Amino acid sequence: MNLITTLQENKSMKLRMGLAFFGALLIGIIFYIVSSFSLDNSPPLISLPKQGAIPTPTPIRSEMYTQPLSIETTVGKRFDVNVVIDAKNTVINGVDSVISYDPTMLRVVLVTAPTTQDKTLSLMRRQIEDGNVYITAIKTEVTDIPTQELTVARLSIQALKSGTATLTFQHNPTTTTGSTIIQAAESKNILDKVTNTTIIIK
Repeated sequence: MNLITTLQENKSMKLRMGLAFFGALLIGIIFYIVSSFSLDNSPPLISLPKQGAIPTPTPIRSEMYTQPLSIETTVGKRFDVNVVIDAKNTVINGVDSVISYDPTMLRVVLVTAPTTQDKTLSLMRRQIEDGNVYITAIKTEVTDIPTQELTVARLSIQALKSGTATLTFQHNPTTTTGSTIIQAAESKNILDKVTNTTIIIK
């Protein structure tokens, strides 16, 4: 092998080595670019929906209901229902309850003050007429004692005929008509919720 041949072979080997090095370097650069793009700019595999602010429910300031909420009885039988308020620990001046019913299905015989009545509230009105019961209980003394859950009256009722009847509160929120619970501080109606009683007569 002569010198020229040797030089040519060495030159060819160096060229191949240079191309191999350059190819490896190019592959490394491409891999780095692709990896960086995938990590930094690609969207997540699972796209979660954006959640808006969850609204905070307005708390109930006070409520009124008849108890029990469901009654099963027979024609001619008498039963008792309590009229209950829950003022949520608020100082109140008084309560009005207006309860409607079907006079062909039910007869309200009597309205009385319960034995467990808060002594700061006195039952002032207990009127029965034309399928409605009107009840008013007021504070007889000026105090800052808050009211929680309290029975304000008891209804004695007789079932007249078979079917389903309801004791329904007349309730007009934010007004002073119908059923109300009057807050002492601002003399406004704070009754937000009423729950009626269903009576099944057999």
